[in-house]
Amino acid sequence: MLVGSIIFADKTFTLVEARYLLLFTDLDGCSGYSWGAAALVTLYRYLGDASMYSCKQLGGYPTLLQCWIHEYFPTVGKRGENWKPADNCGLPRAMRWSYRQGVLKVDDLRPTLDELTPADVIWRPFEDHRAWRLQENEVSNASAQQKKEVSNASARVKSSGAKKTVARKKPTTKYRSCLRTFLEMTDIPTGGVRTVHMEVGIFGFDYDQMIGNEDFMQVFSHEEIGVTVVNTYIRFLYDKLMRPNGLDVSFGFLAPATVNLGLILSRPDTVTEYVLRILMDNKDAEKLFFIPFNTGGHWLLLAINPIREIVYYLDSLGNDWTTYPDMKVLIDTVLQAFRAQRDIQTSRRGANSITWIKVACPQQRNQIDCGYFMLRFMRDTLALGRLKIPTDYFEEFKCAFYTKDQVDEIKEEWCQFMIELNVCS
Repeated sequence: MLVGSIIFADKTFTLVEARYLLLFTDLDGCSGYSWGAAALVTLYRYLGDASMYSCKQLGGYPTLLQCWIHEYFPTVGKRGENWKPADNCGLPRAMRWSYRQGVLKVDDLRPTLDELTPADVIWRPFEDHRAWRLQENEVSNASAQQKKEVSNASARVKSSGAKKTVARKKPTTKYRSCLRTFLEMTDIPTGGVRTVHMEVGIFGFDYDQMIGNEDFMQVFSHEEIGVTVVNTYIRFLYDKLMRPNGLDVSFGFLAPATVNLGLILSRPDTVTEYVLRILMDNKDAEKLFFIPFNTGGHWLLLAINPIREIVYYLDSLGNDWTTYPDMKVLIDTVLQAFRAQRDIQTSRRGANSITWIKVACPQQRNQIDCGYFMLRFMRDTLALGRLKIPTDYFEEFKCAFYTKDQVDEIKEEWCQFMIELNVCS
């Protein structure tokens, strides 16, 4: 009865196939059979049949399917809990759940299933298993340390007298956890690569950005981020903040892989030609162009308004543009060429009137965060939609430094966007 009507139940409901008797010819040995695997294979076969439109009934062990749903999808169905995993005294896992009375039709479930996000799925439901319990103290200590760091950071902001940024909901690590789980199911950790399409409206040329395990690890492990993470976060800003709000007519980006200190020193003509082309393509309207600039080991942000000939300089280390004279010379040369090609007449005195403004932006407190700070500078500017960056930074986001939570917010946005793009598929 247990075998034919429960574990290997078919659609006859009342009949049991005689072939199962052969499994019990050796009563001493049948306890060693892999009954769970056989039940799972049978259920999979019937689920395959049930996926066909013409199929009206499901065979196999439906309790197994129901408990699987309860474990992974807490918002689906009517789930009741009999006991917590930590209180289990050797009972079967499935006995944890009880079915709450009520009828839930397929049409009622479809909207719920359609609206599921990665955050609605419990990807590792068995972390309460004994193999995980050994790590509980370590995880608790790490969590306590993180809370202590955030508390200390808040105290430092208050003692500095600086105004804190607008309060936001504290970010979590849910998207990083989800993306890391997806990543582990692919060949990326062993050398596989994926691509993220960068359309022409972002940097002025169309290409596919390659992304590999090293790039994901930079975000997961809080390492210095490279140009791939920067470019793909810019794609996020373009898709989520610029285009939906019509900001692509007021803001633009220049590719950091093309405009950086290394190429300025080795191929200045190539950099000049690229920057000038992008500016001339937008010569008839006032626009602010972001240049995520890498000096060879440090990220800073240049924001150029070519019509007004203003260059905003935002450096989370507190340096000014005299630290990188070759960068300033090239940008000045491009703006002068831009002025000439627009046929704008200026006096001899005004010919060198390009204005550089050092912005008192939030300052990093370690050797790693420059990339995240630079990304937040762009994000803050786009969030407000203003072409002018105040010398003392935006009142809405003014602070001495970005906290760990604010840096983590960038990571979560990037991870969520990578999941939406199905980068790990």
